[in-house]
This record gives sequence, C-alpha cells and structure tokens, in this order.
Amino acid sequence: MYLASVGFSILLVVVLRLLFLKVFKNLQQATAVLIIVAFILASVYYVSNQQEQKTWQHSGEVTKNTLLFFRKHYPSFAPTFDVYVVNTPVTYRDAWVFPVGLSDGMWFIYRNKLPKVAEKNSVDDARGSITASGNHNSYIFQFDDQANISEVK
Repeated sequence: MYLASVGFSILLVVVLRLLFLKVFKNLQQATAVLIIVAFILASVYYVSNQQEQKTWQHSGEVTKNTLLFFRKHYPSFAPTFDVYVVNTPVTYRDAWVFPVGLSDGMWFIYRNKLPKVAEKNSVDDARGSITASGNHNSYIFQFDDQANISEVK
C-alpha cells in the first residue's frame, strides 16, 4: 500500500462508519456492512494490483530478453555498423518497455562501441535506409507481435 494513502483510507473508514451508523441505526449492522464494503474494495484493489504487476513483469521480460538477445548473439558491434530496428515496443498495456528507443538499452551492452541504432516503421524502410547510406555493415532486427526480436535476413 502506498504510504500516503493510509491517512485517506482511515478517513474513508471513519466517514463510512458514520454514514452507516446514520443509515442502519444499529452498530452491529453498520459494522458488518462496513466490513463487507471494505473487503470488496480491498479485493478490487488487490486484483487490480496483481494485473498491473503482471503487466510490468511482462514489460521487464521483453526488455531483458531483447538485451540478452543482443548480448548473446551479437557480443560486439563496431561503431561503424548501422542497426535498424522495426516495430520497437514503446509500451505494453501502459507499462514502459523502450520509452526512448532501444539505443539507450543497448548502450549498457556496447558502451563506447555502440553502433548507430535507428528505429524504423517497416523492413522496407530499413532496407531503403541501408541502400541510401551505402553502409553494408548493417543489420535489421524486427519485433513480432509478441515482442520477440529476430534478425531480418
């Protein structure tokens, strides 16, 4: 529970108790209804929190798997290489994956030997950029619908 919400929660319980006492006139009924309402609210918040946690967990897994893919399959790139990435996931159900692009994450792997990383909307756009630049030391990677990355041949 977020610490700042503790005061709000206590205030809410006090207000609900006073409201229920006026409505029910019986302390036991008011207390029982208050407990039931509090339990329902707590259950809703718990389920919502669990769903949000799974979303952020998945987002973290996508990031981890992507960076592991580069570390494992491409342990070094020369700074003269161009890397084009297609369909880079920015978010997954409102959880950040690569909010500022993949190049910031790749910096942790390659540091000062970071290749030029460009985000493209399609494989054809990436191929067109390779043709325009004339740099044949280029790679194209694409994310699929499940946010798995693979090299495009």
